[in-house]
Amino acid sequence: MPQNPPSRGSMFAAHAQYVPAFYQQTLTPGPEVQSRITHFQESMRSSGLSAALMAQNIHIFYLTGTMQSGFLFVPAAGDPVLLVKNDLARARFESPLRNVASLPAIRELPERIEHFGYRIPSVLGMELDFLPVGTHRFLSSLLEVGESRDVSGLMRQIRAVKSAYEITQMRRAGRLGALVFQAVPRALIRPRITEIGLAGHLCQRAMELGSQVILRGRGMNTEFSWQVLSGANGAVQGHHDAPLTGLGLSPAWPADSSLKVIQENEPVMIDFGTCVNGYQADQTRTFARGEPAREFIRAHQALKRIEAALIDRMVPGTACQSLYEIAWEEARKAGFESVFLGPPDHKAKFVGHGVGLEANELPVLAAKQAYPLEAGMTVALELKMVFEKGAVGLENTLWISEHTIEKLTSAEESLTVVPSSTA
Repeated sequence: MPQNPPSRGSMFAAHAQYVPAFYQQTLTPGPEVQSRITHFQESMRSSGLSAALMAQNIHIFYLTGTMQSGFLFVPAAGDPVLLVKNDLARARFESPLRNVASLPAIRELPERIEHFGYRIPSVLGMELDFLPVGTHRFLSSLLEVGESRDVSGLMRQIRAVKSAYEITQMRRAGRLGALVFQAVPRALIRPRITEIGLAGHLCQRAMELGSQVILRGRGMNTEFSWQVLSGANGAVQGHHDAPLTGLGLSPAWPADSSLKVIQENEPVMIDFGTCVNGYQADQTRTFARGEPAREFIRAHQALKRIEAALIDRMVPGTACQSLYEIAWEEARKAGFESVFLGPPDHKAKFVGHGVGLEANELPVLAAKQAYPLEAGMTVALELKMVFEKGAVGLENTLWISEHTIEKLTSAEESLTVVPSSTA
């Protein structure tokens, strides 16, 4: 068996001049990483798998504490092996795993795994929702795998239930987001400010506070940015399965904020996530420069009632699809069925989504999602009303514990009206 890598302490001592204290404080605790590995291994054994090979960044980070380039071999029993292409010293510093070694070339992958005393099984777990077909074929041939089984579903189920450590990160992200939203009124009163200009101002503020700029989502071609949508741009639809998309800057980025100048008395809906140590908190708030039309105010008040009705029923054991049905029932009672979750011909197919390291984790509050909520899950309620001349939204990230619901996002929830620049 190979020698264990140096401990975190000795690696940090060797590289102290490059690794300031603020970065060291972001390392995922060893017991947290071990708990995640244990849960994954238990799921593998229950599924009849003896080993898995992980290549997706988020999965590697979740199971190791580092996102350095390479592969993670996870046996159903025993210590995992992280094989790193770049950068080995950094991976050893960031990860508490015992087995962290170099991978000079991908073709050496079988040899390096066997060097740690493991045999590659004929049936291997792999991330089949992530690996390109060509890469999957190459790895299967290289490792002489007879059959590969998807383990992404196992990982999604494990990650759906958050630990206390993860909730702490998301709570911090939510508090940071509240500080960002406090900057909206002062920026919004600037004459002729554009949607993308306001988005840029808020992005700068989030970065100043320490928010990660890259927000991740699972799935092919999943790309998104911060939405600042004003007036009629809030009604523009597009390729997203979402209540609204926004015009964007060009056909190369056909979504979100545009060069449209924000006008007086129109709703400005702002939807974005802030991120701390990889963990996101997703929230939407609505503003206006000058008093908006009464229909927008009424619609926003209805969203608050819909949210309250959902929170009242979001307890462990509740079927996800029933919450979707409750949301629609409340929208009909309020008289906003035609504009809830999008215009009549473009309705979003969900009312809430999981959030954590990625923005579209489990659970999904949608039709035909019969599985129940569990204690420890986090859900962003995606509540939007879309009219021809604008949209209003209210979104909070919620943590479902055994007995309570906590809002991890704490920005002011009212439709905030700032003074008109012509007043």
